[in-house]
Amino acid sequence: MEAASSIKDDADLPKATGAINRSSGELASGEPKVRELAAAHLGDLLIGACRAGLDTSSIVLPLVNALTREADPVVQEEIAHSLGHLVEYGTVSDAIVGPLRECMPRLCQEAADHVTDVLEAAPGASDGRNDQASADSEAAEVPPEPSGISPFGAMNRRLCNGSEACRDFVS
Repeated sequence: MEAASSIKDDADLPKATGAINRSSGELASGEPKVRELAAAHLGDLLIGACRAGLDTSSIVLPLVNALTREADPVVQEEIAHSLGHLVEYGTVSDAIVGPLRECMPRLCQEAADHVTDVLEAAPGASDGRNDQASADSEAAEVPPEPSGISPFGAMNRRLCNGSEACRDFVS
């Protein structure tokens, strides 16, 4: 898992940005195998960003957007599997709930299982806030918080950076 271990802190993010952009572009490729590999690569980068407590929105949003349009079941499963890493690190954002719920009915069973885990781990899952998909949510767009830190970044810093659960998982 070389890609994941290469992101250790904010200084490594510019190096990873090119890889993120390249893989995000490949998610729109005409070839299913290319899309599958791009999703797996983004999943590795997502692990690294979570471990380092970095903002994951530049990785998560392309994955969510790709899943909403993906028809190939193998690619769907790989994208959903990559998004499943958010559950492991406790960094599921409410911003992705609507788009994921909307695409659930057309997902293959394996992808739907991963997405169900992600939805159950979303912050509003236990209090019922995520029971209904937002009908106007066409894409997972996360507006920046007033402080300039996206909700993904704020959650990553709060939940991953130095938490015992992440430390135990990483070691």
